[in-house]
Amino acid sequence: MDNIKNIYIDNKVLIKDLSFLINKPIEKLIKDLFLNGIFVKLNDYLFFENVKKICKKIYNIDVFKKENIKILENNNKLNKRTDVIFITVTGNVNNGKSSLIDFILKKNNVKFEVGEITQNISVFNFFFFEKKIYLFDLPGHSLFSKLININLSISDIIFYIISYEDNIDYKKINDTIIKFEKLSISIILCINKYDKFKFGKKYLNFKNEKIYISAKTGFNIKKLINTSILIFNKKNKYIDLNNPGKGIIVNSCFKNDVLITTLFIFKGTLETGNFLNFKHISIKILEFFVNEKITSKIESPNIILIKNIQFPIEVLFEISNTRKNYFIGIDYKDKYYNFTNFYIKVSTHNMGFSIMNFYNDLKLNESINIVKLSIGVLNDNDINYCLNFNCIIITVGILISSVLKQKILINKIKFKEFDLVNDLIDYFKNFYKCNKIEKTIGKLKIQEIFPSGKLNKIAGCKVIFGEVNLKNNIKIYKNLKLIFKGKIKSIKIKNQTKEIVILNEECGILIKNFNNYEVGDIIESYIYEYDKKYIE
Repeated sequence: MDNIKNIYIDNKVLIKDLSFLINKPIEKLIKDLFLNGIFVKLNDYLFFENVKKICKKIYNIDVFKKENIKILENNNKLNKRTDVIFITVTGNVNNGKSSLIDFILKKNNVKFEVGEITQNISVFNFFFFEKKIYLFDLPGHSLFSKLININLSISDIIFYIISYEDNIDYKKINDTIIKFEKLSISIILCINKYDKFKFGKKYLNFKNEKIYISAKTGFNIKKLINTSILIFNKKNKYIDLNNPGKGIIVNSCFKNDVLITTLFIFKGTLETGNFLNFKHISIKILEFFVNEKITSKIESPNIILIKNIQFPIEVLFEISNTRKNYFIGIDYKDKYYNFTNFYIKVSTHNMGFSIMNFYNDLKLNESINIVKLSIGVLNDNDINYCLNFNCIIITVGILISSVLKQKILINKIKFKEFDLVNDLIDYFKNFYKCNKIEKTIGKLKIQEIFPSGKLNKIAGCKVIFGEVNLKNNIKIYKNLKLIFKGKIKSIKIKNQTKEIVILNEECGILIKNFNNYEVGDIIESYIYEYDKKYIE
């Protein structure tokens, strides 16, 4: 294991997982990163480009993306895919994505969506001139971006819906197109709601294939599908029946008190008795349904249903004959944080995934602790759990029964009900300051310790980075481990009180409510700034 030359990761990797992959103790990895100017903690993420540079520089290990592992085309289970097409329908909110799919499939799914806004992923299939076409209907809100990107990664063609009646934002649309093109996926711009303008029609200047359509009347829909088939026929796509197989969870929700999970298998085969391996758990499949019939074996691509299994709030999985062995690090939260516990119940898997994606991507989180997130209606066990562990109950897309609501009120449990995921995210951002990030503005190194009266100690420090302001928050690190968060009580240089000390200046510092620092400890001064990612 010490001669590791290559590793394969996703777009980002946890520090504890990277330690396992390169076979280095976690403490050594964190120290090596620190010596190369990168400060991280056990549960922090590093992105692919950073991992690639660091591993090559420090350990001479090459890093590759998992998705770029190529399969040899001469494998006897790899056949050219000529009659099956994967199409993703995406675009901004209210531009007509679901309406287009409804017209193609002759259904009416839009009226069942909360606020007529897509909050979940759906997959459908239909036949058109001997081609089997899978359509993926994706949410338009930016909160679902990770879900969208995962689904795009398996698509052949994107129908990117633009509303003709809106003011066309060329820059925004072209930026989105560039992102799609990096995935090597063909794009058709579908200019929807064209029927509303009988006079004064405008020409839209895009270099990509574009078709003017009306999802409401069906104008040019047949042309759209024909064009997608012509584009697909020029591609070289393959049906891959090799193991391990791969798939995605499309969605989970309760229907008539039965938890139904829709999965899309896009690689390999699936048989009863196989395991679906997720990031930290394996689930054995004893029964699944295709077209509402129990089936024992299927080949990809295929849509299957599984009943009454609570899957993890993840999307991608691998299929294998054996249970996967996991290396799981220990999650922790700093004792200096004052967290509020949340117990969240959602109506669908996609809602849960998007909430957890928001939560895991927070750069600053000193308030929110999601202790549990699951799919389905609230019950007595959920309430007892929240009572025992002092949790606030959050529901999204779920109605709490009057009997349970009375029990919640009697036990004085706090609760919130939301219809939409973005309403919950706005609540977190506004009330728990999740739209802010820390910005380090200065660092001090403790060089000496001086007594000050019976109880206090003065830290003799030197500014080694930026400047330190008396008003700013501070963190103290001992051997790279956070040991305190708080405020500075006073800064002095030669008995003169200072508010700011700058690079290379030496000073004496007293810390409010903390004395347990030593020579060599680092004091980091920081401020809070708004994170543009969460300002909409």
